[in-house]
Amino acid sequence: MKLKNNSIYIVSNSVKRDILLNNNELINTKFMSLEELIDKLTFTYDNKAICYLTNKYNIKKEVALTYLNNIKYIDNDDFNNESIKKLIDIKKELEDNNLLIKDNYIDLLLNNKEVIVYGYDYIPKYYKKYLDKINANIIDKEYKDYKHDIYEFNFIDEEIEYVSNKIIDLINNGIDINKIKLSNIDDDYIIPIKRIFELYNIPVELNNNDSIYNTLIIKDFLSLIKDNSIEESLDILKEKYDLSNEDNNYIYNKLINVINSYSFIEDKSTIINNIIYDLKHIYTNKKILRNKVETISLSNSIINDDNYIFLMNFNSSSIPKIYKDDDYISDEIKEKLGLETSKELNKIEKKIDINRIKSIKNLTITYKLKTPYEKYIKSTLLDGLDFEVKQGKVINKYSNKINYFKLSNKLDDLIKFSYKDDDLDYLYSTYKDIKYRCFDNSFKGINRDDLYKLLNNKLSLSYSSMNNYYKCPFRYYMENVLYLSKEEKTFAIDIGNIFHELLSKSFNDNFDLDEEFDKVVSTTSVPKEIFFLNKLKEELKFVIDTIKYQNSFSSLDKALYENKVYVNKTGSIKLTFTGTIDKLLYKEDNDKTYVVIIDYKTGNPDINLNNSVYGIDMQLPVYLYLTKNMDIKNVEVIGFYLQRILDNEISKEKGKSYSSIKKDKLKLLGYTNSDEGLISLFDKNYFDSEVIKSMKKTKNGFSSYAKLINTDNINRLIDLTEKHIDNAFDKVLDGDFSIKPKRIDNELLSCKYCKYRDVCFRKEEDIENVKEKDIFDYLNGGEK
Repeated sequence: MKLKNNSIYIVSNSVKRDILLNNNELINTKFMSLEELIDKLTFTYDNKAICYLTNKYNIKKEVALTYLNNIKYIDNDDFNNESIKKLIDIKKELEDNNLLIKDNYIDLLLNNKEVIVYGYDYIPKYYKKYLDKINANIIDKEYKDYKHDIYEFNFIDEEIEYVSNKIIDLINNGIDINKIKLSNIDDDYIIPIKRIFELYNIPVELNNNDSIYNTLIIKDFLSLIKDNSIEESLDILKEKYDLSNEDNNYIYNKLINVINSYSFIEDKSTIINNIIYDLKHIYTNKKILRNKVETISLSNSIINDDNYIFLMNFNSSSIPKIYKDDDYISDEIKEKLGLETSKELNKIEKKIDINRIKSIKNLTITYKLKTPYEKYIKSTLLDGLDFEVKQGKVINKYSNKINYFKLSNKLDDLIKFSYKDDDLDYLYSTYKDIKYRCFDNSFKGINRDDLYKLLNNKLSLSYSSMNNYYKCPFRYYMENVLYLSKEEKTFAIDIGNIFHELLSKSFNDNFDLDEEFDKVVSTTSVPKEIFFLNKLKEELKFVIDTIKYQNSFSSLDKALYENKVYVNKTGSIKLTFTGTIDKLLYKEDNDKTYVVIIDYKTGNPDINLNNSVYGIDMQLPVYLYLTKNMDIKNVEVIGFYLQRILDNEISKEKGKSYSSIKKDKLKLLGYTNSDEGLISLFDKNYFDSEVIKSMKKTKNGFSSYAKLINTDNINRLIDLTEKHIDNAFDKVLDGDFSIKPKRIDNELLSCKYCKYRDVCFRKEEDIENVKEKDIFDYLNGGEK
């Protein structure tokens, strides 16, 4: 297309790029997308309008965007419809507060210039109305009528293998790899394309968007701002992460940009949900390959006759796009507003897709009937295409690795199911050197420089990560170095976080449970969850009242809540052991500090310390270690406990009321210093305690159920913990991530609930068999 002087071209970005590549002449012209032009002719908005709506109406950013994206279509209140009235009110509010951005210079820009709209498959009625007002020259897109075959495959892998072989055929025939494109790729295809293309050595650039929200830097930031200002949190990130690393620097700068976009808001804590929304919609930095197969969209793209397009995934779930009558503005109202209804859009979409497909000269269309997870059917577009459907067959000419995998699968079928595939004899005679069932699952090591790069030259351990390491070094590698586990946000986790947060504030002056609880519930939009949360409020009130009653027996007059502790170690890179103590009660007396450590639990805690011998299940010892390393002088530990703050397993007990049973469940579970003078500081009624579980004293001494520990053993337990921490740091820095789960007595503890059991291919000889040891005999030198 030859450009005209003194013109404005309304085109998509891909069309703009194509036009500029084919025009070298310097002329007076301007490019704009159709959406940009309509914004200039009407109005647009920024974060000020969004924050106005989210704060005033207490709504999420996505809801505010729904309102903002629909108010353009409403010019009057002739509709007896609550949704439309809401839009009208919002539009008026925004206009009255000057929050809608209008371009006052658009008439000057358009004056004496020809506006040319080009390359669009369809122009919506609403846009067309404005284009007519400015007498835009709309150049209809030209379509061609090529014929193509369509190939059906039983499985998605077969479809991708077929395409891979065809791509290599094209490259071998002299076709530039940059002119080969994949289209219509969705999430089902990302992983198998990466896997199979790599086996064929085909470089590919896929449009899989990974949000920076899921990165460690952002997760850390969102955790930090709970207790720090945004500025402090950013400073901690700068200290913790190596910002000379390209990826880290990219994510950090994107975070700064998001925060700066709300510079007009003084108290950023009021718009944290908006910031989270933005972070979820910013994607990680991609490495741009120079020579590669790339993915494109058929929509509004210029596809030249020398391009070779593989239109995959030609299934009804993918193409054409299906519109439903589920928008904020219903089809009934759309019809009155002169907008396309969902039925009209479906007809338009189908027609456009057919025209696009027929216009591509070099096109291969494929679809699958199955993935490992579900079945599929072919696209309904076949009804409007006079194309022949053929059964696709994969003839692998270019990848021995693929053939080895196929041979292994066919041997599996023969041995396990007595099914002999037709191709088995041919493959077996060709690849006689296959090492079938000879897999070596051992960890082969990692280059130290690569490991330090993965760690960002900083290693932080906590109780949970150290626990992973001692259960199995390979498990730690998967979870805490490669971060293969996707964080799952569940309602149960939310409940635990809510209880922890409110309990950390509940003993402050002027604490109002109803007010604080309502703040938490206001961030939850699911009615079912709100219902259960409100039910749990009474439970939380009971917990707080019971803890206050327990505190009445104590002379410890100070407390710290949700206290984060960092212990720095020396090493080849920065080493930090970190943890958070839910509650620390203490009393300072002369040169000593008497402390009680309490950690809240919403599940069923296990306080057995025997596995501490092997570095496992050391949560309570870790709290002791962290407390000893706090900035507190001469710590003397009275006790260290877990407190079960939410228990849904209340059984009837003869002679006890429901309330007394619940109070009993809230007694502290753990270990108490055997020095009665120390115990009395924390629990003056320790001889028949209402604070500590099983703490009772008779004329014959303490109950056999009372869990007592002397000061020497507390110190030995702290020393043991430090030994395990230092050893874990050394082992990680040495890259020791061998597959070595522990079996303690007859329980394979390390593999229980492990997410990576299907990855390690654990063998019996990999397992480290050990005997359970009594922790107190061990501390006293009886068992080594």
